[in-house]
Amino acid sequence: MKRDFDRWAIIFVIAVVVAGLALRLRLALLTYLNPDEALHALLAFGTLRETIRNSIGVTHPPLLAVITHFVSRISRTELALRLVPLMAGCLFPLLLFVWLRRLAGSIAAMAVLFLLTLAPNTIMLSAQLRSYTLALLFLSAALLVLEEALESGRWRMMALYSFLLWLCIVSDYSVAWFVGAAGVYVLLRFRGSSAPVKATWFAGQLAGLGLYGLLFRFQVRRYRGSNTEREAVTGWLRQAFPQAGHMLVFPFKNTLAQFDYLMLWAPLGGLALVLFAAAVWLLWSGRTGIERSKARALAVLLVLPFLLGIAGAYAQQFPYGGSRHTIVMGLFGAIGIAIFVGTLPRPAAFLLLWGMLLLSPLWLRMRDYDGIAADRNQKLQILQCLDYMRAHIPPDTLVLAERDTFNVLAYYEGHDKLLEWPGETRYFSEKLLGGRWRIATRDYSYSTEDQYAAALGAFRRQYGLGERDPVWVLDGGWSAVYGPPDEKLPFTRAVRVFQAGAR
Repeated sequence: MKRDFDRWAIIFVIAVVVAGLALRLRLALLTYLNPDEALHALLAFGTLRETIRNSIGVTHPPLLAVITHFVSRISRTELALRLVPLMAGCLFPLLLFVWLRRLAGSIAAMAVLFLLTLAPNTIMLSAQLRSYTLALLFLSAALLVLEEALESGRWRMMALYSFLLWLCIVSDYSVAWFVGAAGVYVLLRFRGSSAPVKATWFAGQLAGLGLYGLLFRFQVRRYRGSNTEREAVTGWLRQAFPQAGHMLVFPFKNTLAQFDYLMLWAPLGGLALVLFAAAVWLLWSGRTGIERSKARALAVLLVLPFLLGIAGAYAQQFPYGGSRHTIVMGLFGAIGIAIFVGTLPRPAAFLLLWGMLLLSPLWLRMRDYDGIAADRNQKLQILQCLDYMRAHIPPDTLVLAERDTFNVLAYYEGHDKLLEWPGETRYFSEKLLGGRWRIATRDYSYSTEDQYAAALGAFRRQYGLGERDPVWVLDGGWSAVYGPPDEKLPFTRAVRVFQAGAR
């Protein structure tokens, strides 16, 4: 019976991993680089010095940009550029599987593997040129190595843990709360550790603080008080910061949002939060089969990232809401849920896991595209858009566009580097797209009809055009707002291409 059980467990793991890889590959092959991805691709296409300089101008640490720079020397296709995040997205659940199996048993390990491999938003993030899954890969490897360092008492393993922690830090700012929580976790687990292990950990922590200091000096400080920061805090990330009248309810509402983002459906998110809370209680009360002091340290490790994230949002330093920016919370949420599943009777837990796997196609049908709907994120649509522009917009025509739309089209027109624009300005500036059209834009995007109308009006005034003078417009990016798409031109779901004032 035990041998048969283990055989089915192996089949389960293989099925989950293969399905996760296939789903990520499919998404990476069929979808176009979204505006953020296109920006990161273009900034990596110049020289290494240009890549490092350009990466300082975005809101993520530079590691992924440097990796993408070297990848782009081999290939600049979407799949090649997305390959590192994609493989990281496949591997980090496997590393957590190995780590949690060591701590809480095989059932808990299988549960965390399932949740983080097949959760729709982890699939989506893995199939994009973003730094989140790279950071999660180093985080998961750090947890695995840390456990070995604490159990074996080997200072070399603690040194490797510190190195992996540094890689987390230079991958993405979203892991900051893990870095803080892991420090407390180590202090709680340090009992009996040798002096070399403690000294190595302490030196690694100081070096990590130094890395954060460098990032603040050369990158974070550039955004303090900037238009980009204001637009995020008061605009599209507004709900991820406490607002007047909702200060007290914010921690509860936005913690639930973390689980909603992981599970993608509010009822599942609510259930996940209940199971997570139950797991924390079981760990603290010593009812999980894990040694009591270790279980309590693990409970702190699971809860503390949420508490630090809440404090960071109140301090207006980092968003805390149901979005990719705090996907690290989803990781610890999944670990807690998995630990609870691991406390169930083994046969019942195993049947539950197989039931979840069989029902996962229904879960996957609800997948989100983080701002770009499934019917307008297909690569073919962008290629058809460019074909239409070549056929209908004469060369050297002045065209109004969003910055985001320009970056996407610039990648697909074969631009070999990021085109620098002036900073925050009320005036339009021009860049040549594909050597054909003069694209005019400025440092903002329009996501509502009022913003679009204001942009068009400012464009006409700057270039001395009348109300009825026709203006070619590209309206795409994260949200196309000018009217419904043309059903005869399917690509207009992704980018509207039209002449304003030509009616």
